[in-house]
Amino acid sequence: MKEHVPRHTNYWKVKQQRYRKHITDLVRKSRQDEAVKLLEQMIKGRVRPDEVTYNTILSGYAKQGNIKMAFKTFNEVKLGWGEVKFGIDRVFPLFFR
Repeated sequence: MKEHVPRHTNYWKVKQQRYRKHITDLVRKSRQDEAVKLLEQMIKGRVRPDEVTYNTILSGYAKQGNIKMAFKTFNEVKLGWGEVKFGIDRVFPLFFR
């Protein structure tokens, strides 16, 4: 059985933008764990994160100095969402300031 997709193609884009805004707000407030949980909820809800969302998560890890989790997230993105291209060259230099 095919999954029903709403007629309005903007529906998913709006959901994606709302998730991204909430994730960005959490990262800015240094609430990285909550941001990651929201990202997981986003994925489970079949809303595809974009490169901005992943860069935000990676930036949060950079703020924490948590390079291990940043690489783990980066590798998960490569495996799970092969088409996503994001500016890893912009994020990882944050660890070396």
